Parts: sequence; C-alpha cells; structure tokens
Amino acid sequence: IRPIDTSELQIVGTLSSMGERPITASNMQIRDVMVVSGNRPISVSTLHLENTEMILGNRPIASNVMEEADEIMGYLD
Repeated sequence: IRPIDTSELQIVGTLSSMGERPITASNMQIRDVMVVSGNRPISVSTLHLENTEMILGNRPIASNVMEEADEIMGYLD
C-alpha cells in the first residue's frame, strides 16, 4: 500500500509500467529519447561531461564537481 498525498503536480496521463505511474506536465526541453530499459528522455542541458567514453549502456560520464548539487539530481535514475 502506498500513501496518496495532495500536490501541485499537473497529471497529463498515466503509464502502465510495473503499476500505474503518473505522467506530469513539465517545461523540460526534450532533445531526443533513447531506449535503455524503456524510453528515457534526453534533455537539453549545460552539464559538462568530463569523460567522453561511453560505457554503462552508452551513458555519458559527468564530472563529480558540481556548482549546484540539485542540478545533478535530474540525471539520476
């Protein structure tokens, strides 16, 4: 059982993936999508890539030095 709480999120649809998951409205700019364990958005970003070697399913490796820690949170799976 999962709790349901009120929020300011605007739900624009649902996705059936291991249960019913909400799709929320966003102003994130999507550049492309890639298929790694399902469709994943590729957003427009100013993220600096330290290492251009592609490993772990062709995922880029970003620098560990971040001016804003919150910025990296959007890139976590």
